[in-house]
Amino acid sequence: MDATQDMSGARRRAVVLVVARSPQALDAVREVLGSHCIVLVAGSGARGIELAAQEPLPDLVVLDEQLPDMAALAVLEALHRDVRTRFAPVIFTGTHATFGRLRRFADLADFVAQPVDLQVLATRVRLHLDLVRLRRELGQRTHALQQEVLRRAELEASLKAATTDVASFGYSVSHDLRAPLSAISAFAWS
Repeated sequence: MDATQDMSGARRRAVVLVVARSPQALDAVREVLGSHCIVLVAGSGARGIELAAQEPLPDLVVLDEQLPDMAALAVLEALHRDVRTRFAPVIFTGTHATFGRLRRFADLADFVAQPVDLQVLATRVRLHLDLVRLRRELGQRTHALQQEVLRRAELEASLKAATTDVASFGYSVSHDLRAPLSAISAFAWS
């Protein structure tokens, strides 16, 4: 099962948003991916943008080149502008010619040529969801390491202050004991 982690570290099923013009294509993709993840479907670009902005946020977007209401590039731009979906990978399905044009304007994670082989698409979706999960885990581990570095820096500063205090105490004790020890030493030799 494809899973990602939320901010608390709890595992949850990955969410894939599929934006395509054909109800048959949406149903087919939902059937292939549904056992691995939560599949949200949108039959238009506007609906895809709307769903992408709602909870649960998509971990990945599958975007068809031909939409009934808007260009795929407009959907990509809207996803990229939204901070909630900016880093969600997009798998584009379409012709090589359209992909070539979009590739110059948008950061696409992957491309599947039409007609779409559903098994290829499912494999690519699982691969990218694994990458999303690994990136999140890496981010969480990086954050934990940064916190550990800060904690150790604080401990080092405390240790340095304690070492300075011990050195000052040693000097003070040495100074305070020097006079009585000199008197005892002088008395003992007399």
